[in-house]
Amino acid sequence: MTTGLNALRNAFDRTAQGDGRAFLAMLADEVEWSIIGTTDWSRTYSGKESVVRDLLIPLSEQFEGRNLVEAKRFIATGDTVVVEGLNHSTTIRREPYPNRYCWIFEMRGDQVVRVTEYCDTALVERVLDR
Repeated sequence: MTTGLNALRNAFDRTAQGDGRAFLAMLADEVEWSIIGTTDWSRTYSGKESVVRDLLIPLSEQFEGRNLVEAKRFIATGDTVVVEGLNHSTTIRREPYPNRYCWIFEMRGDQVVRVTEYCDTALVERVLDR
């Protein structure tokens, strides 16, 4: 079985319930997270501190309640795990945020060292503030 797959499955089981702690714990200190596209959010966040401070916290502040993200499918080979996801959150302006994601996770054991994120960038631009 691919390294890190079970850890990602567990983390996503918890994010579907609004608990992101297991996912945060998986991020390596030197993680790089790239959001593809040309939105205000699109760029590469380098290092766990930046990912949390510049991406995850500002993103969570956009939602009413917890950020609920469900993994719909996993595809794994070697140290790479691809996850198809769906967001079930509502923004603080009470707008639904049903974003669909494709994340490519590069793993080192149970640690995430790189994430490449593809999502509905038109929805991001329309619904999220930066």
